[in-house]
Order: sequence, then structure tokens, then C-alpha cells
Amino acid sequence: MIVEIEQLTEKDFIQGNLSYEYKFHVSIWNESTRVEISNKQGIDNISILPIIKSVLVWVNNNKEICTETAIEEGMIRLAEEWIKDEDSKVTNEKDCYLTAYEEKVFLPITQTDFYNSLRVQSIYFSVGEGITDINMYISCSPDYYAGHVIWYSLYTKENGKIECECNGLEG
Repeated sequence: MIVEIEQLTEKDFIQGNLSYEYKFHVSIWNESTRVEISNKQGIDNISILPIIKSVLVWVNNNKEICTETAIEEGMIRLAEEWIKDEDSKVTNEKDCYLTAYEEKVFLPITQTDFYNSLRVQSIYFSVGEGITDINMYISCSPDYYAGHVIWYSLYTKENGKIECECNGLEG
């Protein structure tokens, strides 16, 4: 079941295989996103819910920032390197290549095409004394990176501001 972020409560946290793991799905960028929480410290889920919701709202409202962060990290150039292979060139179309999943991609990849391709696959919260790590994994459609995802670290500052950092590819 997909929950709207604003409607999310601790009752939506589904316990995973281990007693300290929880998961649920929310709608981010109009797509289903898996959210996982590792709460080894046993902190009450009600107390961490406001931080989790604020991060999810921030991600949902800041696709442009997430995209720009990836572009600054060179992810469009990297996507083009992964795609541009003579074996995957479509012979009857100019600058057209096929991904590993037979999806057509035209080079160069524009910032708009890149922006439109991004989907938040999952967000992982690790809870220590408060939320200590937040990792976000974004996939692309078409799949520029042959099954790999773009890995981000998200940081909540003491003033409540949230920042993201693109770490490159994962998986």
C-alpha cells in the first residue's frame, strides 16, 4: 500500500524480518518509493516520525535540487559513457543507442531528459541516537546505468535544513 507522506503515521511502519527494521511505501515524484528504517536503538517510532516525514516531504518537493546535484557530480556524462557503445548503436537513427534493456536513448542526454528519467527507488534511514544516516537511491527510466542506481546521502542540519550529496553509482 502506498501512503501519502502527509498521512503517514507510525502505524504505517511494517516490521521487517528483524525486530528493529521497518518499511513502507510512499508516493514521491508521483511514483511508489520504498522507505526502510533500521532502528537498532529502539527509539520510539513516534519520536522519529517528524524527522522522517520532513525528509520525505523535502525530497518530494526538491526534485530539481536532487537532479542538479547529480548533474554537478557528472552523472549525465557518466550516463552517456555507459550508453555510447557501438554494439548498442541503432543504425538507422542518428545518435540513438539502446540500453541494456533495449530502451532507446538519444545522445547527448539533455538536462530535461535526465530530470524526467529520475525515480526515487528507495530511502533508507538508520537510527542511532536520533537519525544518523539517510541514504537515497534513484533509478532512471530509461535505465542509463544498466541496473545501477544513483546514491545520495541526505543530511538534516540542526536548523532543520536538509541537504543532499550525490555519491555516484551504487549496485
